[in-house]
Amino acid sequence: MAGHSFVARGRWGLVLHQRRGGALQPGDTVRFCSLMYTSLPAKRRDLRPARIAANLVAIEGSSPPVALLGPATATGLTADVAAGLLSPTQIALAGLADVQLGNLRLQADRPVDLQLDLQTGAVSSIERATQIPVLGRCGGGGYGSLTGWLGAATVIWHESFAEKGGNGITIANVNGGSRKLIPFFTVSDIRKVAPDLVSFTTYENPESQGGFFLTWLLDIRTGEARPVTVGATPAWE
Repeated sequence: MAGHSFVARGRWGLVLHQRRGGALQPGDTVRFCSLMYTSLPAKRRDLRPARIAANLVAIEGSSPPVALLGPATATGLTADVAAGLLSPTQIALAGLADVQLGNLRLQADRPVDLQLDLQTGAVSSIERATQIPVLGRCGGGGYGSLTGWLGAATVIWHESFAEKGGNGITIANVNGGSRKLIPFFTVSDIRKVAPDLVSFTTYENPESQGGFFLTWLLDIRTGEARPVTVGATPAWE
């Protein structure tokens, strides 16, 4: 099979094209691995992905970590994760269920996002709702951010691929503390407006009035949300 890749400038910015041609048999798969990184004029970097095993990629160059693209098995490593990055100074894992790395064993009853600083021993983690496979798109909106920081250790995001009862606006502490779920759907444009106050937009579609956007204010201390204006992209002062 022959292939090529190139970068083109499209309407919304740079677009990466990757193509692979050849004969495929029923059940065959082709997978692309793209590596995106920054490089300053005075400190050029030349990083290259190299396949180690299924879902396991070494990033060769001036900063050599190993990337996990899903569950993987290799010499000295067994990982049941959604994704991860292993380096000499830190371990960052998303959707961690079970990892055996040499003498180190990490397990979780429910999937967690975890970052471990190997130099200081500091651990940050966020418990995720149990995910389910979904074909196509589920929840979320068409614009704005669906994640954000509310403080140095508190993050907010919109969960849309969890089991029944686990979807909505989620607020969690990265130190593995409290986790709050507020069941709102078709959410767009999550913004921090003031301490303990967040705005977000939903798409409402009553049968008799047609569809429209509705912006809400959410008190993250009480979990109470109130609609404040019809429309989207508010300007807060």
